[in-house]
Amino acid sequence: MKKTIILILIAFCFITIIYTKNSSDVDIDVTNNIDKSLINWDDYNVLNNDVYISYNSNKVSGLLLKVNSGFGIEFTGNVLKIEYDEKDHDKDDNEVRLHYVKIIKGDVKSIFINGKDVFSK
Repeated sequence: MKKTIILILIAFCFITIIYTKNSSDVDIDVTNNIDKSLINWDDYNVLNNDVYISYNSNKVSGLLLKVNSGFGIEFTGNVLKIEYDEKDHDKDDNEVRLHYVKIIKGDVKSIFINGKDVFSK
């Protein structure tokens, strides 16, 4: 009986740890080369010259990136880090590609773009 209770407590702790870890994770979907004419720009706020943010129920729901050379995205907990070549914003709009990052699960608390904190909750 004592071993059964100990095993149940260990299983409960293990499930709690997994649930806590997964609840803070952020899951995303990236769509590249979006047609700019399909975007309702009124739904987005400007973070910088190249990154726009949208909200749904006071949560970050998506980001638009106007970059040409590619970009990197990294999540650590609820912190989103985006890296790209900032020289892209000097290009003509026809040369720049639009990428959409949809937040599927989780809550983004902070956004860093090229090492600069541009958004915090």
